[in-house]
Amino acid sequence: MICADQAQLQRYLCSLEAFIAGNWWAGQGNLAPEAMACGIPVVSIDSGVNADYALPSETVLSCPRENPNALAAALIDLISEPELRQQLISMGLKQAQKFSWEDSVRQLENLFQAAISETRSAPRELPPVEAAVPEAESQIEVSIIIPVFNNQKLTRDCLASIYQQASPEISDEIIMVDNGSSDGTAAFLQQEEALGRLRVLTNPVNLGFAKACNQGALAARGKYLVFLNNDTKVLPGWLLELAGTAQKDEKTAVVGAKLLYPDGSIQHAGVVFDDDRKVYHIYRNFPQDHPAVNKEREFQAVTAACVLIKKKVFFEAGLFDERYLNGIEDLDLCFRIREKGYKVVYSPKSVVYHYESRTPERFAKETENANLFLAIWYYEIIPDRNTFFQEDGVKITVRQR
Repeated sequence: MICADQAQLQRYLCSLEAFIAGNWWAGQGNLAPEAMACGIPVVSIDSGVNADYALPSETVLSCPRENPNALAAALIDLISEPELRQQLISMGLKQAQKFSWEDSVRQLENLFQAAISETRSAPRELPPVEAAVPEAESQIEVSIIIPVFNNQKLTRDCLASIYQQASPEISDEIIMVDNGSSDGTAAFLQQEEALGRLRVLTNPVNLGFAKACNQGALAARGKYLVFLNNDTKVLPGWLLELAGTAQKDEKTAVVGAKLLYPDGSIQHAGVVFDDDRKVYHIYRNFPQDHPAVNKEREFQAVTAACVLIKKKVFFEAGLFDERYLNGIEDLDLCFRIREKGYKVVYSPKSVVYHYESRTPERFAKETENANLFLAIWYYEIIPDRNTFFQEDGVKITVRQR
């Protein structure tokens, strides 16, 4: 129904024998109240939404959803029983006088908030893993968790850099979670485990990034968890800087590293959102010595390609949400951690090369992941990209296509 103006809508409504409210918005928006105000009886189809938002029973004829026979019977009753029709018209006129846009908007907002709360609290099934060693029995400070799926050479190079940059100032363990690799990675990891360099958890199939990280976390013995992609090369001091930043403030629960492309330019220096709530890695492709990327500061989120998270807070926040498949689960976790009053901080002194997205089908669920994230967090996202640009005195020119 498309009407040019309010008068045309009123004339149209007055010409009707009945108005059928087939969904929640027809009943609690302006359509049903306006029909009532025009003296039109309303038939309401139960659309299965929360009963708190239904039209008052005395003002409508109700019939169950997806039952055309019940709807037909209600319409016949309406036509054949003048007293019923007049009763509905009279009660409807009274109901229309109570209508206000403020109440309608408030009820709609409550409905959205209820839906968002339900989405956030959706149960997440965790895969079975070995029982974690109690923290009290371990002197390990950091558990480095690396999910892998094929790309054996990248994994070899990543581990070699970790071994090379090991520091006596911090104790760590490496937990590899093999997501069903088929290129010789499994045999290589078994050899490394036999040498006592790491522990391996093996999945028969690829369970995705979130599930693999959760498996590793459940088996971890460290006070801190470091999630690291296997397509990375760590540089001197990377781990000490992550842990040191976390120790500065008990409220700092997440610390992200400075990630570089192979040419030395910035890949990650914090995550920001534009005015449309689209996500960006701020200062991507900037030189690594630019002043704007060398400030330790808070962000709404950082990437989990290399991130340290206090283990206690990780479990308090509910682990990675496994509804995401290989994308945005890190942003979601940062938002849940910040919601509990903790800080997410970027540490420019922890530097790691990131060869970025070398896993097959890395972006297969990109749209679904983004839609889920926005459904949960849309109203909590703060558009902050321009705020950082202004704070850093950086002017960005957007090229027109």
